[in-house]
Amino acid sequence: RCVVLTSGTLAPLNSFASELGVSFPIRMEAPHCVDVHEQVWAGAVGVGPAGASLHGTFKTAAEFAYQDDLGNALREWCRDIPHGVLVFFPSYSLLDRVAQRWKSTGAWKALEQATGKKMFQEPRGNEQPHADAGG
Repeated sequence: RCVVLTSGTLAPLNSFASELGVSFPIRMEAPHCVDVHEQVWAGAVGVGPAGASLHGTFKTAAEFAYQDDLGNALREWCRDIPHGVLVFFPSYSLLDRVAQRWKSTGAWKALEQATGKKMFQEPRGNEQPHADAGG
């Protein structure tokens, strides 16, 4: 019952290691535990609740209107989704930018309060995963 903000690429690790030309002596890949027919929805949403374009281009993603309405849309969806939500961003820089914006405007806490879900942001590098109460 949380919202996890993350960035990065999922498995398969073999192709990832091959592309980098590096072997990974320690690997962890969990078995697929989600019923994709019952628990997953994937789609494209072009406009947020306030009318901002949600086309995440480099230019658009830097605009506050995009970042704010993305938070508004997420808040609405999370109200209707009974359990956890996993949100992928195409890069750590966009993840950091949006999370910082939501924390500075109060949208982060508003999202938690409106949905009853705790927000978590994927850490970088060797940082330990943690809940972030908004800054």
